[in-house]
Amino acid sequence: MDLVQKVIELTNQERAKHGLRALQWNEQLFKAAQGHSQNMAHGDFFEHGDFVKRARDEGYPSSFVGENIAAGRPTPEAVMDQWMNSPGHRNNILSSDYTEIGVGHSYLENDPGRLQYKHYWTQVFGKR
Repeated sequence: MDLVQKVIELTNQERAKHGLRALQWNEQLFKAAQGHSQNMAHGDFFEHGDFVKRARDEGYPSSFVGENIAAGRPTPEAVMDQWMNSPGHRNNILSSDYTEIGVGHSYLENDPGRLQYKHYWTQVFGKR
């Protein structure tokens, strides 16, 4: 299983523990998430920016969108642990308002930037 799919699986496991429906994969949200992870990695920055605009630019038809980002965590389990132990990120993962998800991951083995996190993760949540 690839890393992105594993994050989605772990996200839905956390949701199931709290009686919430599984989030469905969305290609447009995936493209927004993957693009942002790649931009953070290659652009040497770590911030949210305008995630609603990114989702819309990929064709997502709603502005009801949320985002989690993380960097430096090498595995899906580690990044999910970080998110679940952060109230804001946890709230996004366990929100009953969201129905769809896209996850992005970018890895730079020899990260040349000043941040040097190597792993850059993005979850984008949405509801049409």
